[in-house]
Amino acid sequence: MAHETAWAMIRQERERQIKVEGWTPEHDDGHDGGDLLRAAVIYYQHAIHDGNISYRANNIPLGWPWGDRDWKPKDKVRDLVRAGALCLAEQERINRGFPTGHDAHVRQKLDLIVPALDAALSA
Repeated sequence: MAHETAWAMIRQERERQIKVEGWTPEHDDGHDGGDLLRAAVIYYQHAIHDGNISYRANNIPLGWPWGDRDWKPKDKVRDLVRAGALCLAEQERINRGFPTGHDAHVRQKLDLIVPALDAALSA
């Protein structure tokens, strides 16, 4: 049950990003170079506190691909949901014909994020 809930939350966040934030497919198509996936990984690492993330003096993660105001961590569940939604955005971009060579990386990250979200929801 948690697995389906995790996926539903990720899909719902992706829809919210499109409808509320305006991060439409057309907007996402402009993000090349792996920015969406990089942001997903940073949210994931922040959420699970794996020690593989370093922060600048202003608490913005090193490697964060966008402006400081775009870094909006909340809590473990919310950050994992965002990470999953960003992976979905990248997968959708790839599926629209913007090959990046990291299709497998997107699936691999989702294979990490969804179980972590499942565990967080069960805790």
